[in-house]
Amino acid sequence: MGLLAALLPTPRALTRLEGAAGSMHEIMSADSWASLEQLCVEHPVDVAVIDLYADGTPNFDALRRLRTRLGT
Repeated sequence: MGLLAALLPTPRALTRLEGAAGSMHEIMSADSWASLEQLCVEHPVDVAVIDLYADGTPNFDALRRLRTRLGT
């Protein structure tokens, strides 16, 4: 089972991801860029599913920080 970290704007988007992932993956949801980064540091995340507009505007700086700190 793989671990997916998700930063999505709505509960509906998270529900759709859960449906797509099925039982093959565990999904942990973050409600901010900071909590996503913390989740990725504390857990062996295989994939992060990120909506760049999750907090209303695209946040490329936060994505760059996440990639710099954690790799690809």
